[in-house]
Amino acid sequence: MKIILLISFPLFFLSCVTTSFEKDIKVIQKAKHLLSEEKKWSRSYDNQCSELNQYSLFCALKNAQIDIYGKYYHRGNVMKTTRRTIKKIQPQKRFKHPIRDYNQLEEINFNDVQLLLDMIQSKMEFNHKKSQNPTDFCN
Repeated sequence: MKIILLISFPLFFLSCVTTSFEKDIKVIQKAKHLLSEEKKWSRSYDNQCSELNQYSLFCALKNAQIDIYGKYYHRGNVMKTTRRTIKKIQPQKRFKHPIRDYNQLEEINFNDVQLLLDMIQSKMEFNHKKSQNPTDFCN
């Protein structure tokens, strides 16, 4: 059984998810809508997203993906771009889970979360114009 786990573990990280640019932008816009007011933002983390009418950054992105794609893509372009953007704006931090950990930082506020979502959308639009291909996690 240990051999199977060792063999299958790297394959998990080699998986790739291709999503559409248009839908990815809709996901970001939906997340912005879910977090349109400060009272809708939750600093707490619940990966089951069980809070009513309040969303952590992760839950807003997860629920937006489910609404737009019909499922959640942990390794999709939206989540990948979010993690990379967080690492760029907080390079001194060593986050185990960047989206969760960023959302829980005491020094960030609601406006920082809004700015992050704007940055993610801009980055995705820039990458799309540059490549003129569907967003592809495999690249």
